[in-house]
Amino acid sequence: LIFDESLTNPTVTVQNHDSKRGTLQVVIAETENSKDIQSVTVAAWSDPNQKNLHWYNSAKVVNGRVIINVDEKYHHNISADYTIHVYVKTKDGETKGYNLGQYALNNKQVTASVSTNYKGTGIYGVNISGVYSSGTVKYAVWSEVNGQNDIRWYDATTSGTNATGLINVANHSGTGTYHIHVYQSDNGQMYFLTSTDFTVKRTNYNTPYYNQRDGRWGGNRYGYYTLASTGCVPTSLAMVFSSLTGNEVLPTTVASYLYNNTVEFNRGTEGTTGNGILVASRQWGLTPTVINSSAALTSALKEGHHVVAAVQQDKFSPWGWGTSHEIVLKGYSNGNTYVYDPYNASNNGWYSIELLWREQSTQAVDVNGLGHPFVKVVDV
Repeated sequence: LIFDESLTNPTVTVQNHDSKRGTLQVVIAETENSKDIQSVTVAAWSDPNQKNLHWYNSAKVVNGRVIINVDEKYHHNISADYTIHVYVKTKDGETKGYNLGQYALNNKQVTASVSTNYKGTGIYGVNISGVYSSGTVKYAVWSEVNGQNDIRWYDATTSGTNATGLINVANHSGTGTYHIHVYQSDNGQMYFLTSTDFTVKRTNYNTPYYNQRDGRWGGNRYGYYTLASTGCVPTSLAMVFSSLTGNEVLPTTVASYLYNNTVEFNRGTEGTTGNGILVASRQWGLTPTVINSSAALTSALKEGHHVVAAVQQDKFSPWGWGTSHEIVLKGYSNGNTYVYDPYNASNNGWYSIELLWREQSTQAVDVNGLGHPFVKVVDV
């Protein structure tokens, strides 16, 4: 190929500069005598040390033109004079740079927003929109009472222009108004994105431990059986209900409700049916959700929720085939969860989530109507 020395470079201009909206367009255009455009890169920044530098790239050539939209939102909404550099690569492999000088971008409107939604068990979901940089998003949370004595920083997970995260009020001390301020770390500097408030009614979701063989109630009979022998579900639910309602709920209270008001406990079968878990949870104003996969189980425990689980033929249910046992799962650490065993307190401790999932009960009393005998229970 013979390169034609007479060919010129494409033209580079700025159009539609709107300082109040914080936007402008860089237009790169071919002419009859210019080289063909292959790609364009634009760099813009206002910070003297280029800490809010953002690169714009495009290879989209339409009718011989490439249009790059420069927007202050991609530079942490800093109102200032912005330096604009353009690099045009043509199809002959050459790259030419242009310094277009400075342009004022003065948009005062915050484009990011954050909201919270209550997920149960003192856990709030955080949803951040309008994130326009690739830097790490962090948010600070604290209660208004006593200033910032309970401030805690959380990391968000960013996907495109959105970021998500969680808040666990157990990490804080105050009730009432809570503040959340969102920042983004970019090039070694923290930039404020947005903020909001939300209301917290309680922060204590501690789980008490109850044993079905406790002398205070182990001998109580419900039909043909005692609470000590068949009360693992009422006892497990009492732990969860006490935590979620903030009131003491004893195993006898749950057992009496199920025996006297339903056919799900010691009525034609030994112990409590899986459906009994759903019925009792709703009676206490809570929401039960059947867990259908190991991944869903891990997700629920990572978020911080309780799961009541029926297992068989393992350490918690050593009585042979045809029997199962209900336990409470809560917490997450390196693939493990904490087990509260209502029959044997010495079994309480951390166990593999995957192993527990594989040991789930297949007994009809546990799975009929549910599919899987693992149920998340939340106060929402």
